[in-house]
Amino acid sequence: MLLSELWELINREPFGYRPKTTVVESYEMAYGPTVDSFVKHISEVHLARPAGHYNGNTYSETNYLIAGGGVITHSDLSRIWNSQDGIGQVATSAYCLFLGAGGRLAMSNDSQMFNLRTDHPTLPAQRMYSDRTIERTVSEATERAFGFPLSVNRYSGSEITLHVGNVSSPETMPPSEEYLRELFELPLLRDQGDGVRAFIGMLLPIVTSQYPLVIIDEPEAFLHPPQAYLFGKLLSEQRNNGTQIIIATHSEDIIKGVASVGSSENISISRITRANRGNSVSQIDTSALRQLFTDPLLKFYPVLGGLFSQGTILCESDSDCTYYRAILDSQPDVEGVKSAARKNVHFSYGNGLSRMARMADVLIAAGVPAAVIVDIDFLRDDADFSRLVTVMGGTPEHFKTHRNVISSVVSGWGSKVNRIAARARTAAAFDSSADKFLSNSEIKEIQESVSPVSGWRRLKADGVQILSGNSISSFRVIDQGLRELGIFVVPCGELERFHKDVPSRNKAEWLRVVIETERFKSSTEARLLIDSVIDYIAEPRSRSSAGTRGRKRED
Repeated sequence: MLLSELWELINREPFGYRPKTTVVESYEMAYGPTVDSFVKHISEVHLARPAGHYNGNTYSETNYLIAGGGVITHSDLSRIWNSQDGIGQVATSAYCLFLGAGGRLAMSNDSQMFNLRTDHPTLPAQRMYSDRTIERTVSEATERAFGFPLSVNRYSGSEITLHVGNVSSPETMPPSEEYLRELFELPLLRDQGDGVRAFIGMLLPIVTSQYPLVIIDEPEAFLHPPQAYLFGKLLSEQRNNGTQIIIATHSEDIIKGVASVGSSENISISRITRANRGNSVSQIDTSALRQLFTDPLLKFYPVLGGLFSQGTILCESDSDCTYYRAILDSQPDVEGVKSAARKNVHFSYGNGLSRMARMADVLIAAGVPAAVIVDIDFLRDDADFSRLVTVMGGTPEHFKTHRNVISSVVSGWGSKVNRIAARARTAAAFDSSADKFLSNSEIKEIQESVSPVSGWRRLKADGVQILSGNSISSFRVIDQGLRELGIFVVPCGELERFHKDVPSRNKAEWLRVVIETERFKSSTEARLLIDSVIDYIAEPRSRSSAGTRGRKRED
């Protein structure tokens, strides 16, 4: 909707009626300081003709032949410049290009030959014909994307044809019979699949700098993920060639490609969401976004999908995501905001609280409602606690007193290793099998038997039910405060404790059993937890979901 409204506003006649828009409140166009500066682009790209009689029409002043057969006069351009509001259909075809699904395919078509002495090349194929640097740039990009170059056939008589592949024979003047034979045997671009044609069709007007403004709706259409990523990367690489490019996308591959370049100069990424009250626009920090998929660990986690969802739930591991997703998918549909949040929520994981905080930081800045589910020992480490609470919009000091109460109680639960008990457990582990090598579970059993018992380990195993008195009161205060920030503590300690009847030494095996036997449907405690998370995603209350650190507009 954004692009179609913007196009309608630009395309309307100067001083004409301004159509009602839903998303676009206003826009600004740089018409140049003078009429001559505004005319400069057309005079460089399109054929200027003196006053005279052309194709049955008489023109009393300089006029310009626009691609597609349109004609615009110098007086028309002066009127547009004076209006500073809309440029009309004919001028739009010279200054701006809108590429929908069909338009991008047409851009890769062959074209008629033009008069090299009297005409200007206006179509993409004509521009490549007249400029071998442009041809080389497009050909190299095509080879990066699909594994084959692009060749321009300059010897087809009245037609300029585009071919995929290259010619091994050298091009001479005049061309040799061998060169022409190889060239004409190359497959035609127009006969290729939609993916190849769409990729080249979008790239051509950008590389040729034919239009000051190019608008592309859903550039990922027809493209496989690797090509979508490369196209986004090429957009960034071409960002300083004189063409402004505006795209609307739902592809994280496009976003990754756009943000992959080393510099964020002249690159702007915004997230637009629509609610009943209007539209919210949040600016995304391109550098921070790039760090997410260049980090050796974070790059393999599906966090960017959150940009296209109603909200994101961050968990500590992939198993947690699978479990909570299964609960959501098993619940009946309901109407309203909560139902939309349940259907459109995105799950991701960080395998570590510090990485989860970094993920949340970028999502929050982009205006994505973000919630985090953590094990109860999250309350233990000062650094992890402070980092995540701060990112989610809270003040760690506000929780300090109550955390100290819990830490004091839990620390007193620790115990030393009993020699007799440890010997018995290790002996049992060694005697449990006649195999030559110890299994992972046996190694874990031996390690646990000789390790001091931590009070936090006990709390993680048994959950908040073992707290009492001041400690349980403090936990309730902390839990309420964290939930208001979008941080949800697993009340039973950790994921595996939702189903204590299933052996949990191997988490992957535990998850398999729980999912296959549908035990996840029976845990009221887990369902209440994920319901609370969805409530938060649907009606966020903290800055973590409002995107207050990004640029936001509601209208």
